Amino acid sequence: AGYAGEGADPVRLVSNLPYNVSAPLLRRCLDLRGQLNDWSVMFQSEVAVRLLARPGSRDYGSLSVLHGLTVTLSKEMDLSPNCFFPVPKFDSTFVRITPLEVPVVEEGELSDVERVVRAAFATRRKTLVNSLRAGPLGAEHSADDLRAALSRCAIEPLARAESLEPARLLALARELQGAR
Repeated sequence: AGYAGEGADPVRLVSNLPYNVSAPLLRRCLDLRGQLNDWSVMFQSEVAVRLLARPGSRDYGSLSVLHGLTVTLSKEMDLSPNCFFPVPKFDSTFVRITPLEVPVVEEGELSDVERVVRAAFATRRKTLVNSLRAGPLGAEHSADDLRAALSRCAIEPLARAESLEPARLLALARELQGAR
């Protein structure tokens, strides 16, 4: 799909996304949110559950956090497989996504935030410090540095990523970015 270029009026995107590529395309839309008025998307219900998941649920992850920091999500309707031909083997959900009126994430900051958030969720059963140390961030920050960053963000040392609100993970990403 085309999008509005610099200085053009925002556009509205409506799509029935190919289910096997919906997460990467949704992530790309986050980068384009300044050119999009909103986007209404139908995809496999499992993706909608992950997008709309709240902290503490087993479906809450990096996709939930990145969207929680940048857009408002509205589940418009669920559709059974019988609404389609040929009939798929799964339910579908139609979701409307609207960029936040007042951005929480600064221009150009989303990639750095995503890097920390993905590392935080990479090993879900580990504490946040251990998850961050296991990935590329571990080469940049010592365990003590990571614990100190958590402390400055008022995050418990034994916390797990899936228990934290998006704003807390954003604060941690900013703290770690500043420490680099």
